[in-house]
Amino acid sequence: MTNNLKRDVTALVLIVIVLGIVFSANWVNATVKVGPVKSYMNIVDSTERLGTFLDNYTSLSPLQVITTDFNPQIYTDAAADAPDYGTANDLRYAAELITKFNDGAGVKTLQEAYDVLIQVIAHFRELPLTPPDL
Repeated sequence: MTNNLKRDVTALVLIVIVLGIVFSANWVNATVKVGPVKSYMNIVDSTERLGTFLDNYTSLSPLQVITTDFNPQIYTDAAADAPDYGTANDLRYAAELITKFNDGAGVKTLQEAYDVLIQVIAHFRELPLTPPDL
């Protein structure tokens, strides 16, 4: 009888350990998930790349201009994490403009997208880092 009791206690302890590990892994994943911050960093990095391209546009060869392809999906994904509808709409509009540029529109389209994104980044910087207490 003590043999069965030892097995039952061991099984119970193992179940508690496994459940604890699963709970801890999910809890850590949920607390570490920083979607808006990651989106913000992607926006900043992509916008810097866009600005560098626009600064060097006149010195690029036609082949470099034609083969340059910007990813509008970054801005579309960031719109889902945007703090308000206006910012989300601006990000979607910039993604549309970048898609138009990728499809053959002129550099003025890309310049307009860049101007919109600079305003969005400035808006993000004005926001508090921590959410307000409710």
